[in-house]
Order: sequence, then structure tokens, then C-alpha cells
Amino acid sequence: MLNKSYQYYQKILFKGVFALFLLLSLSLVPALNTKAADATAPANDARGDALNILDQTGFQANLGNSQSPTTFQIIGSVINWILGFVGILFFGLVVYGGVTWLMAGGTPEQVDKAINILKRSAFGIVVVVLAFILTNFVVFRVINIFIK
Repeated sequence: MLNKSYQYYQKILFKGVFALFLLLSLSLVPALNTKAADATAPANDARGDALNILDQTGFQANLGNSQSPTTFQIIGSVINWILGFVGILFFGLVVYGGVTWLMAGGTPEQVDKAINILKRSAFGIVVVVLAFILTNFVVFRVINIFIK
């Protein structure tokens, strides 16, 4: 009877930790608009002058021109967002596997389960990172081919 009660609370703890981790991870996702709202307002102070110089430099480097994004850039950013979310999920699985191992209490089945979760989630993280690198490489090459 005590074992079933312990397992019940252990499952609740796992779900709570995972939900908390997911909530914190999603709250740290960067905003789509990274430029400050007041940066576009005219300013006469040193900060405004520095922002104007940076805007001019970015425009000359073709980083800040007001063109709408190309189809390839939109596809690249969607893929990056999806890969970022999948990476967060795999990181959550790493945390879940670690907590499972800590809570195993020396039970060989639970330890094996935790090790399998850690191995698979680490492999998943490696796949996501490689996909991110490959996607960025291909998308930037395609953009350079079609734009120039």
C-alpha cells in the first residue's frame, strides 16, 4: 500500500516538475520584435545618436533594410522556431530522466528506464542541433543564390 502511494506522489511530482520546466522555458522564448519600441522615436541624447549610427551601419551591411522578408527567410525562421521548441522538449526529457534516476532508489528497472530516457533525449538534442546547423547553412546558401 505504501509503495502505490509513493508511486502516485512520484508521478505527480514528475508532472509538476515537467510542467514548471515547460512553463519557464516558454516564458524565456525571445520576442519576435527584438527592436525596442522607443528606439524608432527621435532622440537627441547620446543613446539616440548611437542607435542612429547602428541603424545606418546595419542598413549599409544589408541587415536593416526595410524590405519584406523573402519566402526562404520565412521558411528558415519557422524551421528555427520549430527546432527550438523540439530542443526545449528534449531538454525537458533530459531533466525528466535525471529526476527519474534520482528517484529510482536503487531499483534496477527504474535506473535502466532513466538511463534509456537520458540516452534517447541526448541523441534527440544532438539531432536537433545538427538539423539547426544544416537548416541555417542550406537556407542562407539558397538565399544568397536567389538574391544575388
